[in-house]
Amino acid sequence: MPNWLRSILIILGIVALIFAFWYLSDIVTYIIISWVLSLIGDPLVNFFSETKIFKIKIPRGLVAALTVLFSWTIIITLLFLLIPVVAKQAGELSTINVNDIVANLQEPIQQAEVYLQKINIIQTTETNVPVERFVAQKLMQFIDISNLSDILAFVTGMFGNIFVAIFSISFITFFFLKEEDLFSQMLLILVPPKYEKQTINAINSIKRLLSRYFIGISIEVLLVMTLVTIGMLIVGLQFQHALIIGVFAGFINVIPYVGPFLGILFGMFIGIVSHLQYDFFQQVLPLLGFMLIVFMVVQLTDNILFQPLIYSSSVNAHPLEIFLVIMVSANLAGVIGMILAVPSYTVLRVILKEFFSKFSVVQKITGNI
Repeated sequence: MPNWLRSILIILGIVALIFAFWYLSDIVTYIIISWVLSLIGDPLVNFFSETKIFKIKIPRGLVAALTVLFSWTIIITLLFLLIPVVAKQAGELSTINVNDIVANLQEPIQQAEVYLQKINIIQTTETNVPVERFVAQKLMQFIDISNLSDILAFVTGMFGNIFVAIFSISFITFFFLKEEDLFSQMLLILVPPKYEKQTINAINSIKRLLSRYFIGISIEVLLVMTLVTIGMLIVGLQFQHALIIGVFAGFINVIPYVGPFLGILFGMFIGIVSHLQYDFFQQVLPLLGFMLIVFMVVQLTDNILFQPLIYSSSVNAHPLEIFLVIMVSANLAGVIGMILAVPSYTVLRVILKEFFSKFSVVQKITGNI
């Protein structure tokens, strides 16, 4: 076969493969999510499937099924605990009068406006929007975004049919856990035979690195959620408010660098709107100060203990390297890019090492994998 014809066929094959992935994007998404879940659950399955109870070895398939069942039991339990609290909080937010919030904050807003005018940050002109009106507009937008029905509609629309998604992901995850090399075998179908060895090495390295990363992220979310919730209870918030702030801070913390600030802003907002009946300077402001201390302590703990282990040790990359990758990903794909930056960069580094290791640049950025 002429080289030009072979090249054309290869290009057509790649285009057809990309089109198939796009056309079957829902299925591809289910497979990727299932693979990530299997990376998290695989160490547990390996441990119990190799452990003998009364000299009886538990079949790997049974351990995989119990792992999936146990995971969904935890998720359903958390949902039953969180949904009533979230629904109640959403109902409270929907009844809040923004003018009441602004009225409660009128004195500090006026003081801030006078200070900003004094240092020439804002000018006193007829065309300027008053700070109070600006704050009211932003609060109205925030409350609208926090509407629970909008969030549920987004999730439902993203998955199409949520029940089909749950069943599909559970079914695929079970077989990925039961047959450890199943995902590798699926990928090898698309790889020419001469690259099979390199592909297997790459897949094994990716599984090892990403398994540690996703397990670390899961533990980090749980720890941040727990610490923030306990801290908010200590400073005097009601349980439902402390839990909402803790859950939000834990999950939003997955977004590197930006997530913690969003968690603080959300926590401060809940702290203010849940204490509108109190005097701002004498009661609300000290409460916000204690809440800020809680966030700072949790973030210092996260930055010193959790993140170095997750973002550098788990994927064997320098913290500055990870920071630059996250910033570039943020510019290219926003928040989603920041979330996917580290795992995507890990996959890219492993592929470069296995297939392009002869280049000196590749050797430098993949030397510690």
